[in-house]
Amino acid sequence: DHWAYKKEAYEPAVKAGKILTDAGVKVAFKSDHPVLNAQHLIHEAAKSHHYGLSAQLALASVTSVPAELMGQGWRIGKLKIDYDADIVLWNRPPLELGATPLKVYVDGIETFSLPFTPKPEAVAAVFSEEVVEEKWDELETFTIKNIGKLIADEETEIFDATLVIQDGLIKCFSNVDGECTAEGVEFDLEGGYVVPVSWLKSFF
Repeated sequence: DHWAYKKEAYEPAVKAGKILTDAGVKVAFKSDHPVLNAQHLIHEAAKSHHYGLSAQLALASVTSVPAELMGQGWRIGKLKIDYDADIVLWNRPPLELGATPLKVYVDGIETFSLPFTPKPEAVAAVFSEEVVEEKWDELETFTIKNIGKLIADEETEIFDATLVIQDGLIKCFSNVDGECTAEGVEFDLEGGYVVPVSWLKSFF
């Protein structure tokens, strides 16, 4: 989809992620920002999944793996207790065509937000007129509930999840019947997805 515009792009390998993973190599995608904008990294992960890489490892290629390679895997790249609350809220599985990021948090502070909340099942989600009025970025402790799937890392997925953020860190998360109970103001994600993010500074 972006081929042959310069010498090193003459022979792209769309299955490189799968091939390298099968050979035991940890795969991380990078951008050529600003030539290729870093906000498109999730699209590269989606393409790698389409061409054979598992969904878990495709997401890891833009979350936990680059965090580890940067020496920051102890605090970002995964959803874990006491890790930085660097998360993205999606209206549907993030590797699906048309997936829309609803909000981005860095250290629990809102850095990006749509002025509306597209429904997970909406085909034309970007044309939703529903307005979210709450000020998420002014909260020290808040809860995201009714999460359709919370993807903590390449091995951990929780359905019907609840996530609590306190002072910029992840305090707890569990499924709806687990030990993590809501605190502070509650926000209903209405079945959307939550994933960690480590390419924060140039995501949007």
